[in-house]
Amino acid sequence: MSANHIDKVSVRRKGVTRELRSFFWKYPHSSAKECCTNLGLDYNTYKKMCWRIKSETKKRLEGKVQGRVLNSHRLEFRTDKPLERGVVGVVEFEALRRTPLKGDSKPFDEWYVIPNRNRQLQFVNSFVSIRVFPKSGTCRVLPRQRMDFESLKVHVQNAFFKAGLDLRVCEVLSTKLEPHTQDKVFKVGPVTPFQIDYYRKPLGITIKADGSHPEHIEVSEDWPSWIKPLLSAFALQTDVTADLSKNIKAHLSVMRGIDLSTQNLSKSTQSLERTITKLGGAIKDLSVARGSPYKSKPTTTRKRRRKPGVRNANPPSTADKEIENLRKRVQDTLDHLRSMEIE
Repeated sequence: MSANHIDKVSVRRKGVTRELRSFFWKYPHSSAKECCTNLGLDYNTYKKMCWRIKSETKKRLEGKVQGRVLNSHRLEFRTDKPLERGVVGVVEFEALRRTPLKGDSKPFDEWYVIPNRNRQLQFVNSFVSIRVFPKSGTCRVLPRQRMDFESLKVHVQNAFFKAGLDLRVCEVLSTKLEPHTQDKVFKVGPVTPFQIDYYRKPLGITIKADGSHPEHIEVSEDWPSWIKPLLSAFALQTDVTADLSKNIKAHLSVMRGIDLSTQNLSKSTQSLERTITKLGGAIKDLSVARGSPYKSKPTTTRKRRRKPGVRNANPPSTADKEIENLRKRVQDTLDHLRSMEIE
């Protein structure tokens, strides 16, 4: 091992590589001198190491490895409508606390104002990049890693929560996200900057080379025009299915009520039948005790022969007639209840 290498190793602090990577991961646009100043390192000793780690970190953040663009199918999300003025005001109030200049390092995982003429509000961390336009209320969201839609909504909620918004407002805002455009990048070699918007209206395609990807042509594709009506149809079908389910549940509840009422009516009919039966037996016993007008009294004497034109010596009384009428009405009522139970 050479003396120079021994000297270099001896002056290096333990864990400095981890510290440098952590710093440039949070502040990827900082210079090597700023990094050494913040970490208390000697600039002349660690400047080359800072340059190397900064370059590696920048490639990882931009999704580039060995000069090849990996996120060639970047998908941009936007809210279906511009943000409300109150929401933009809260985000702007938080972002105005940090207004870096063009040469300054940009805040990481915090809202700040971009140093350009439009003064957009920006939030960047390891997961998402969010840009809000104060005048129009447009909100652009770019995922910086591969993730599903639910994870993206969670990161967007966290970003707006750090701006000072209520958690419920953040949840509602994240549900309004929808795909807007996606970019495809094709390497063609040196190319003069240009932009073609001819196919934007009929096909939703913009072909350009704006210098953001050197030696590449970038094709920006709007989210398919048929996707919104399809999603609206799915939402309408879901609502109709939900209404139908509610109606079916209501009908089932009514049918259960009818079934319960029928059971109660059956029990009441049986109870009434037993009561009427007892009442009929009591009436019959009362009729026998008073003497039936239709049955002759048993006697041991010889029957006398009735003379023609002479009525019965013992005609039925008024009470007996009322008892007989009551018996008939009870019997009719019992027959009617039995017929209703059968139906």
